[in-house]
Amino acid sequence: MTGARPAAVVGIPVGFVGAAESKQALVDSKLGLEYLTLLGRRGGSAIAVAAVNAIASTDELTNSHR
Repeated sequence: MTGARPAAVVGIPVGFVGAAESKQALVDSKLGLEYLTLLGRRGGSAIAVAAVNAIASTDELTNSHR
């Protein structure tokens, strides 16, 4: 363990067995991570890219970052 932690997790997988359970585990996690996810079976690369672009656009427009 290096002690390195992600700034946040975008958890929007789809297309594999257990995707909904994986997203719920992220929500239930006690790790104190910031996250963005869709509960249930929806998700995928198009939604993940849209989410990351929205976060980046907001940072760019507000000149804010963490």
